[in-house]
Amino acid sequence: WSERAELGEAYLAASDHAYGGPEGAAEADAGFAARIRAAQAFIHVSDTPGRDILEATSAADAIGGLAAAAKALGADPALYSLDSSRPETPRARMLAEDIARIVHGRLTHPRWIAAQLAHGWRGAAELAEAVDTLFVFAASTDAVSDGLFDAVFEAWCADAAVWDRIEAANAPAAAAIRARLADAARRGLWTS
Repeated sequence: WSERAELGEAYLAASDHAYGGPEGAAEADAGFAARIRAAQAFIHVSDTPGRDILEATSAADAIGGLAAAAKALGADPALYSLDSSRPETPRARMLAEDIARIVHGRLTHPRWIAAQLAHGWRGAAELAEAVDTLFVFAASTDAVSDGLFDAVFEAWCADAAVWDRIEAANAPAAAAIRARLADAARRGLWTS
């Protein structure tokens, strides 16, 4: 892809089918795009304790896909992340606020980084997955500021001791992190 609208088109193509009817047939439903065009907000609900929206690209695919589709259709719904892991006290945040909270509270926290790297190759793979997810959000929404990429870069790549541990634990994950950050810069998603 070269433009966000292409991501929106791909989301619609993958999501605009209604299932049911005779023999469970799937048919494209033009009404889905109309609903997205008319949406004022999109609320993504997470109900798993101990997991957040930067843990895997599934949340970024859903939220970002809808956001990119909405922009391509001329809409700009507000994007919310709702943590309902404690049903008695749900927490709703704007998407940009939640991403920033997670980057500063988890991804760049020295104790979290050390704990991940204590898991060796798997911990380094988790770091690479977090960068992938941040990239997906940056590509598909306006919720990722340059400062968030800067913070991750400073905490992981610019810290020689941390970077040496990442490379020693999982060289392919380190290469993937480096490549994803370079791609973000090349595509204009990150200006340091």
